[in-house]
Amino acid sequence: MKLISRLSVEFTHDIKHEYARGASCNHREDQQPKLKSELDKVNFQLRNTIVRLQFDFGGQVNYGTGFFINLPSTKYDVILTAGHNLISEEKVKARNLTVIYHGNHKEKVTEFKICPQYEESLGTNPRLPTHVNYDYGVILLPKDEGQADKRLGLGLDLSLNIDPSLQGLRDAFVSGYGDGVGSMTLRTCFSPLKGLGNKIEYYLESKEQGMSGSPIWVTHDGQMTVIGIHNTTPEKKGARGIGTRITEEVFRTLCLWTQSGFFDRRFCAPGGKTKSHNTYLSFSQNEDSASVFLGSSSAAADRNNLTFDIVPAYIFPKWANRSPLYAFKFRKPPSCSDRKKCWVEWQPATQQAVLVETLKDIHFVRLIQRPRFKAARYFLLLPDIPKDGGDGQELRLYDDDRDQSDIDVGKTEFGGVSFGEFKERGIVGSRTFMIE
Repeated sequence: MKLISRLSVEFTHDIKHEYARGASCNHREDQQPKLKSELDKVNFQLRNTIVRLQFDFGGQVNYGTGFFINLPSTKYDVILTAGHNLISEEKVKARNLTVIYHGNHKEKVTEFKICPQYEESLGTNPRLPTHVNYDYGVILLPKDEGQADKRLGLGLDLSLNIDPSLQGLRDAFVSGYGDGVGSMTLRTCFSPLKGLGNKIEYYLESKEQGMSGSPIWVTHDGQMTVIGIHNTTPEKKGARGIGTRITEEVFRTLCLWTQSGFFDRRFCAPGGKTKSHNTYLSFSQNEDSASVFLGSSSAAADRNNLTFDIVPAYIFPKWANRSPLYAFKFRKPPSCSDRKKCWVEWQPATQQAVLVETLKDIHFVRLIQRPRFKAARYFLLLPDIPKDGGDGQELRLYDDDRDQSDIDVGKTEFGGVSFGEFKERGIVGSRTFMIE
């Protein structure tokens, strides 16, 4: 979905769309009524993704904004917001925290988390200039399929977010509830991006109560994709707003908080009735090409070249109804000479996997959980679907028919990586994997 010519028309109904070009946001009339049905769809998606927050720190009631993000957590529905919506400068945590959905349905919050670096910076004088990089937190709501229509969620592409230039993107949207205290009018501002790094800078109109915690989002690959969390609105017109960029560090923290992804884990083809060993994906010392290690779980635990972070690096918006794509990051041991090459690039044309410095979309894979197994087992497929209608390439790991006697004499490592068509029979190697 290309987002209605980058949303260059007025939102319909109760969503105000504004354009920040330099010093101010200018209201515009809807000049393309023929797009009403498409805009209604966008309205529905935003209204049921972005929420109003109400809270206090032991005194007067405050308001902010939060937004759902479609992290693949089986336990939580996840709202991102600004850290200062969850804790005061005096380190008092938010009380009576309430999520207000579109339609004024309210839900009390019992669990939230605040970035530790932001919490540590509170009360310091002068404040470190980097504190804005960490002004974020999450609200964790128990997963509830009955609330699914109210908890949609934006997407995220880690390869886009960790690119220093955001792959050349120049403009973004900021959507939140800032039109008066307690208002339920959702405002969206279209703004040029001005500063990039661990924070994001952009033009907004003058200070408004309640916009903190709004998503900074772009249209990327036809999807609404979040790149940051708005936390500082300018005091005067023409100044720059500032938000926390969702860097790899921030993304990793979000995944750990929400139990999304797999961290510091081994990836292996499990042994069977005829094999007492597992076949592990590995990278040998200072080698860029993948190999395999043969051995038991206990033997694998003693090695430092078998662990990966397997992260949901490409998350689609909830309404896309698509499973996340994953990226493998090799956890290099400290003794490795080149620590920068850590992302796994899958190369079926050459029947190998290699380490590279920069994460790109071509490195993403699909993990498909295989049903009817007591322990979770997966297929690993490359995401590009062939034009001929096939299902694509899948990873295979093989042990060259080595047995326990070979392993006992130290024959535990060799190539062992290949690819084949999904479900193709007669290919050497296992196509079913465990994450341990």
